[in-house]
Amino acid sequence: MSYQVFATKWRPWTLDDIVGQEPIRQALSHALHTQTLHHAYLFTGTRGIGKTTFARNFAKCLSCELGISEKPCNKCKACIGIEQGNFTDLIEIDAASKTRVEDTRELLENVPYLPSVGRFKIYLIDEVHMLSQHSFNALLKTLEEPPPYVKFLLATTEPQKLPPTILSRCLQFHLQPFSSEHIVSYLQSILQKEQINYEVEALQAISQAAGGSLRDALSLVEQTIAHGQGRVSKLAAEEMLGVCSPQTLFDLLEALLEANAHKMLAISQLLIKAQVDFHRVLSDFITLFFHVAILQKIGETARHEIANQKKLLSIATTISPEEVQLYYQIGLQGLQELKWAPTTHIGFEMTLLRMLSFQKAAVVSDEPTSCETESKAESGFITTNEQPPAAGLALAPAIDVAVVPEALKVAVVPQEEEKWHQIVLNLQLNPLELEIAKQCIVQEWSDEKVILQIDVAQKPLLNKRQQQRIEAALSKYVGKNIRLHIVFDDKMLLNTPAKLEACHTQQKHEAAVLAMQQDIHLQALLTRFEASIEKIIVNE
Repeated sequence: MSYQVFATKWRPWTLDDIVGQEPIRQALSHALHTQTLHHAYLFTGTRGIGKTTFARNFAKCLSCELGISEKPCNKCKACIGIEQGNFTDLIEIDAASKTRVEDTRELLENVPYLPSVGRFKIYLIDEVHMLSQHSFNALLKTLEEPPPYVKFLLATTEPQKLPPTILSRCLQFHLQPFSSEHIVSYLQSILQKEQINYEVEALQAISQAAGGSLRDALSLVEQTIAHGQGRVSKLAAEEMLGVCSPQTLFDLLEALLEANAHKMLAISQLLIKAQVDFHRVLSDFITLFFHVAILQKIGETARHEIANQKKLLSIATTISPEEVQLYYQIGLQGLQELKWAPTTHIGFEMTLLRMLSFQKAAVVSDEPTSCETESKAESGFITTNEQPPAAGLALAPAIDVAVVPEALKVAVVPQEEEKWHQIVLNLQLNPLELEIAKQCIVQEWSDEKVILQIDVAQKPLLNKRQQQRIEAALSKYVGKNIRLHIVFDDKMLLNTPAKLEACHTQQKHEAAVLAMQQDIHLQALLTRFEASIEKIIVNE
């Protein structure tokens, strides 16, 4: 017996055999059971998910010699003829090759004639959206008033290209792509029946590559069997698909978080030697950020294999949600730009370097800029020999607030807040960490330790890496290593640098508005034209 491809060999024989698409199967079964049959059915959805399979099995249900039933016998001439593709009263048309109006008219000329042997004359038109406008017009006339013995079964991947007049005359069923878990389960059952050894990791890689198409998954399994010399192994699947292993993706991510460009490019060179598909690798890489984002929000991700849950959890606790979103966005942009790159691996590496550039923006540089030095000198926190005074940053301990009068306490505490505000502005931090520092106030400052207080509402923004970067920036600023502690408070902090900035901005805005209102030229214009000011907008 000649070899049969899996997609043909394991094609469902009845509606009950069709995996997934349960709502559609139930709807068709109910229609057959109650014999409330429409004259035209439209099956839509992406490739390889069972549109024509549904149509053929539904045709068997309509044509079985034992009667209309959701369970055809699969033994009579009608059932066998439909299965073998030679049943006279099932006319299958590939609309991609029958686009001319003459073809459609010739086809529909036989509609008035009764079925030859079956109960119905059934027209199965695949990729119906490929018909020309004139062909649609010809088809529409038949769909409006078809004979009772004619049924139309239409299938298409692009229903939006069908005229509304056609859509309105069909009962439409939209088939959903299969989930990765469903495809893996189905492939396992097929391979067990075929007595072929497999690795679950290989099936997971194939299901991801199939993109929801069961037919594509079966084809990829057969290719993997040929590539893997009779078995479905993880290595054979990855080589055949041009993907890299999950461990390699995690190594790339760790190199990014470590700001290790050499490691990232070394991994990329290994991928070049492995002849991977860089579109797929980059797509898988940015998918990692999706899983991390889900993990950060809900604490778990059921969409990833259990073996990688611990790694994902470790990453989720060392990277901020904002960084995850940034890297995801850079990855998507890089994926779009791959087609414009000189080679795909160059586009891939440039995307990694772009991620690294944004990540490196948070690393404190070794040398202070001239502007930074001038700012420090002006704020009184650096001496003429470029070295900060030993006690120049001792904010809280500088004055024993407990023993001074209340009025003096008030005067001291705005002064210290202004000092912290100036320090924050001179720290070399990326925007996110700068914003975190602006939300803090100083609780304690000594030669070796700094304790900052922050509103507990800001806790989601802060992680260990960011605290380490703020600590490094503070150590560099004072010229020696200090230990930074950040404590959370559920009370609203009123005098943070962020609040002071907002207050200063508001004051400047109010001053600008007042100046405009009192401007003599503006007042003259208002008087001359009997006008009034409705709203003043000040560009900051």
